Amino acid sequence: MLKLNKSSISKLEEKNPMWKGDKVGYGKLHEWVKNRIIKPEICPRCKKRKAYDLANKGIYNRDLKNWEYLCRKCHMKSDGRMNVFLKNQRKFPKNNKYYKLREELKGEKHPGSKLTKEKVIEIRIKYATGKYSLANLSKQYNVCFQNIGLIVNRKSWKHI
Repeated sequence: MLKLNKSSISKLEEKNPMWKGDKVGYGKLHEWVKNRIIKPEICPRCKKRKAYDLANKGIYNRDLKNWEYLCRKCHMKSDGRMNVFLKNQRKFPKNNKYYKLREELKGEKHPGSKLTKEKVIEIRIKYATGKYSLANLSKQYNVCFQNIGLIVNRKSWKHI
């Protein structure tokens, strides 16, 4: 807890000569509001996800009624950023040349691949036995342990 003496109490907020009021910058205004609003456990709008973002309801000032905590998805919807995000997502139709190129370079056909189809199957079988850790397998096959985790959890090499 911050220990305040008489001189620091006398210079709080408006009494401070450096006080800028509503003309404060983005970061400091968010910091000021975060120190004054209690963060809820879940998003008050969707009641599903954890609330992380401090969102402004329109008027950008120190009035705490204009602020609320939301989950990222609800915050993006309220700002109108969700529509922009969805509109700009890259979706390749199956007849697109980039989609075809991506399909052609899967697995061991990819120029940067260190593994083969057989090695991937071996990795999954060895990890399933419980005798090998991600670190052991990564040393054995000369790839990083994150790649082994992706293979084991079928996030990469999905086609096998």
